[in-house]
Amino acid sequence: MNAQVSFLSGTYTLIHIPLDLYAQLLQPILRTLLPQTQSLNFARDSSEYELPGLASVSQQHGFLNISVTPIECSVVCHSSWARNVFHPAIAALPPALAARVSVFQDTYMILAVISAGLHPAGRVMELSSPLAFAGIPIFFITTYYSDFILVPTKERDKVSAALLAKGFELSDSESDDDNNTNTTNSASAALGLHQHELHDLHQRHLHHHHHPHHHHHHHHHHHHHHGDPAPPPDDHDDASPSSPPSPPPPPPPPSSRPLQLLPDYDELQARTFELLHKRSVVPRVEPGLELVQCSGRETSPIQQAYNAHRSSMSRKGSADHRYRRTWVDHVDAKLYTCIVSALVSQPRFLSLTLAQDDPPSLLLDKQLLPLFGDTLVGDTDAVLVPIMLDLVSLPFESTGIVCGVAGRLVKDDHMSEGTELSYLSTARAGAVVLSQEQAAWAMEILEPLLGKSP
Repeated sequence: MNAQVSFLSGTYTLIHIPLDLYAQLLQPILRTLLPQTQSLNFARDSSEYELPGLASVSQQHGFLNISVTPIECSVVCHSSWARNVFHPAIAALPPALAARVSVFQDTYMILAVISAGLHPAGRVMELSSPLAFAGIPIFFITTYYSDFILVPTKERDKVSAALLAKGFELSDSESDDDNNTNTTNSASAALGLHQHELHDLHQRHLHHHHHPHHHHHHHHHHHHHHGDPAPPPDDHDDASPSSPPSPPPPPPPPSSRPLQLLPDYDELQARTFELLHKRSVVPRVEPGLELVQCSGRETSPIQQAYNAHRSSMSRKGSADHRYRRTWVDHVDAKLYTCIVSALVSQPRFLSLTLAQDDPPSLLLDKQLLPLFGDTLVGDTDAVLVPIMLDLVSLPFESTGIVCGVAGRLVKDDHMSEGTELSYLSTARAGAVVLSQEQAAWAMEILEPLLGKSP
């Protein structure tokens, strides 16, 4: 099976907001979440009406992640939204406060992993390792449906080469309703995956069908999707991307394929843990914090048509006879009302990911569920626990963290069979997300290596 990886179009910016400044910056967060607010700045017939980073018809974000965790608030948004919405709000803060918000200088591209069926415990490592071995720093976000990997825009060619060498099939964003900022053209190559590579391909539903990442094991939706869209590593990129090898036989089903760790993995893990230890990064589980992984429902074409019809009826006879469907006609407005309620409540943990071809995905504190009524689908009984790693002391260019930590856990006997491990990167932290039982085992592995949190 080929793993397909596509670059979403556009460049993205990471923003770190300290929790005590979250309330001051909630307005730009909500303006970005509800993108139609920006269209008020444009005359109706202006060509400017197309907002960068949004699909031209539905006005949906190509990609957006808003995460509030016990460590920080973190936003990944299209660079134009960082510039036009966040920058002015941050600049309006008193200088001492503005200095504590960090908007990353470098922009990132987003890799979406398409196709699936890999080892649920190994996927994060399998996707992240080729990039770790190529020395590329990444941010990894697993959602209900997909895995996404953020890579520095300036490393795009290096990323493509590392993935092609590992047998990934690389293409541009497959959506036809593409962002207007079409900055994407990448070589397409179909290469067979080598059997020993643990591939974590993320199960991205091609063309707008969403079956959750986890359709077969309903309980754990949470974990397998951590997107590390990178194939397995070796130290050398000697495979020339221009000459695809003949495809190997199809890999056995995930349960029967052992996770074979190449020798280089051990070295990478050792280096990762040495760095984390040196920088005093200790794993922490927040007492009583239990998460669930859920998704919004698909908005059906019937619902959209009804919304549009209702809107056009209500405008009859008004001056604006040229009613155009806007963002709100394409979304589940009830779900968005619930998301706003949750964000306004200063949640302990809520990570929302919007991706153009998927319904909204939420990893959230179970105590927030009553706010959502019937708007979510997913196994709300399958409780997940995030093991938080505060990475603020690490240099920005650190590599191999996702791969090293995930790899060390997957290697353990308690973890291998059927464990689903997901990973959520935020601007300055990482969370390994596991079932309660597996999280307890993981802490027993990590604490001796890194120490206990005070």
